[in-house]
Amino acid sequence: MIKILFLIVVALGMIVMSGCHTRRERNDASHLTQTDYAIPEDVKQKLPVLAKEDRFDEALRLLRPYAEQGDPQAQFDMAIGLIERGGKVNNREVIKWVRKAAAQGLPQALGFLSNAYRWGEYGLHTDSVVADMWESARTNTDLIPKCLIMYTNN
Repeated sequence: MIKILFLIVVALGMIVMSGCHTRRERNDASHLTQTDYAIPEDVKQKLPVLAKEDRFDEALRLLRPYAEQGDPQAQFDMAIGLIERGGKVNNREVIKWVRKAAAQGLPQALGFLSNAYRWGEYGLHTDSVVADMWESARTNTDLIPKCLIMYTNN
């Protein structure tokens, strides 16, 4: 089930990066343009294969440079890969990467943080107000800075 979720997240990321959504459809969620997505096509194609083969450490090594360069999909995929690889999950690192992607308006990251606060997952405390704010930020990106402030205070 977790592997399937990772594959779905990667596939959704590829759809977003392929330009299938207009800037308006993304609700002007970020200042990014298609050229800001730095993950090369050959790397994007390797990621689902590596996930299917449970080679998450290799996938994370491939993603890290793009995540560090600021690519929101790579940042979110880093977080998911850290969870999926199994073993002890570094919650702080997972939330760090998701927060970076959410700061740029990546819808999956906004939803992830909403759920994490709603259920008190990944080292975050349960807070329905913050969860609702992150969920609202999916359609009202003006809330993202407020959510980030609340995140640092919680």
